[in-house]
Amino acid sequence: MKHKNIVATIYLKNGEAVKSPSDLSSAGDLKELTKLYNDSGIDKILIYDLSTGDEEHEKNKELVQKQYEEAENENEDDEES
Repeated sequence: MKHKNIVATIYLKNGEAVKSPSDLSSAGDLKELTKLYNDSGIDKILIYDLSTGDEEHEKNKELVQKQYEEAENENEDDEES
C-alpha cells in the first residue's frame, strides 16, 4: 500500500498568514492554522514567505521560528505526561 503525504500550505506576508499570493487578506492566526492542520492529520506544512524586503523576511522568519519552538515545547510536555 502506498503512503500519500497530505501537504498544507501557509503563505506569510508582513508577519501574518494570508490566504494566497494573490489574496493578501488574513488567513487567521499562524498558531491556530498549524494546530488545525496538525489535528486534521496533515503530514507536512509548506510555508511560503511572500516578503519583498529583508526586514519583512526577518519578521516572517522570526514568526516561523517562534512557532516551531512553541510546537517543540508542546511536544516535550506531551511526552513527559
